[in-house]
Amino acid sequence: MKYSATKHPTEGFRPIQPFFVLSTQTAYLKHCMNAYGISHFYSFTVDQPERIPLVVPDASIDVLFSCGTSASPKVRVCGSSMSAKTVELELGQQYFGVRFNPGFLPGFLPVLPKDLINKELPLADFSQPAQELSERIADSDHFTERIDLFLHTYRALLECRYQPNLCTA
Repeated sequence: MKYSATKHPTEGFRPIQPFFVLSTQTAYLKHCMNAYGISHFYSFTVDQPERIPLVVPDASIDVLFSCGTSASPKVRVCGSSMSAKTVELELGQQYFGVRFNPGFLPGFLPVLPKDLINKELPLADFSQPAQELSERIADSDHFTERIDLFLHTYRALLECRYQPNLCTA
């Protein structure tokens, strides 16, 4: 099933990781996309050392870029978790993320959704232009520019496959 930019089966359901929001005191930026299988883009800096970041099951796949302090930016593909669990985020590190709608798998990932459940894998394992894109996103200081860079690089590859049952697809 190809994704329609106008309506999708998860209309009205907004995936969110509330503990990402709580891990920052300065700013959590969010831009709703709701097209190409993307729910939204988000950005935050981890600045609350006493808060342990958790992820909760939301049936969504995220692409999470670490930006800023690292010498070599890292990009990971984060599959949905089956239960709440801690996630490794670096204190002082800025993150930029792309959250896909529940049940959608980005077309540039040649895996089944069930292969990503409870896993975080380097994007470079799946996509050749990932390293160049991660460096360009890390070099940018602007949230909207990061969104544009991601969309420009992957627009042709963002045909998403809808998998209503993530555990068996």
